Order: sequence, then structure tokens, then C-alpha cells
Amino acid sequence: MSDYEVGYTLGVVIGSIVMGLLIGLIPYFMAKKRGRKNFGMISIVICILANFLGGVIISIPVCLIVIAVLLGTEGNNNKTTQTNYGNDINNGSNTNSFSQTTQTQVYCIYCGAAVNKNSMYCTSCGHKLP
Repeated sequence: MSDYEVGYTLGVVIGSIVMGLLIGLIPYFMAKKRGRKNFGMISIVICILANFLGGVIISIPVCLIVIAVLLGTEGNNNKTTQTNYGNDINNGSNTNSFSQTTQTQVYCIYCGAAVNKNSMYCTSCGHKLP
């Protein structure tokens, strides 16, 4: 191989990696903001591979698909609990208090998951609770 071919090949490889990285940073920061940093790291690798295999024409749609998956699975992380106001059906008593589940749980400020209020870390996203 001539010097020209080596330089061209090296330029294509480095350019693909850089462009894939730049495109992959979009879903990475979106995932990081939502407390899913591992998903963001995977999205960077996927975008780099897509850019290397098909160029910008392939990596941009792959980036959009990764963002759609991130936003589509976001609602599955949030766990909600129902509050029992007023009459308790089981024992017929009339109370105006919260049910036991809401007194012992708080919501993570990063992902919104219900966690035990005595926990130091969120069981869903792993962030340290305030």
C-alpha cells in the first residue's frame, strides 16, 4: 500500500470514530441526565459502530432510534404507589391517614422511583439520595 492509501484509510477510520462519538454524545447526555449513564455509554459505542459501518447516513438514524428507546423505557422506571384515604375497606374503620406504603417510601429525585425512606441509594438508578 502506498502512503496515500494508508493516510486515506487512517483518515476514514479516525473520522468515523470522531463523528460517531460526536453523534453518540447526544443520547449519552440525555441518558446521563435521566440517571442512566450505562445506557449512555452503550449508545456512544453503538453510534461509533454505526458511523464506522455506514457513515453519517446510518449513524444519525441509529442515534434517533437510541433516543426513542431511551424515552420509551423512561416511564417503566417510575413506580407509583396508591394512597388510601378515608375508609379502610378491610376493617371498616374510618381513618384520614396515608396508607403504610406512602409513609415508608420517598421518591428518587433523579428517576422518580419509589424507594424506602431509610435507603441511602436509589434501588432503580443507584444515585445517592439526599
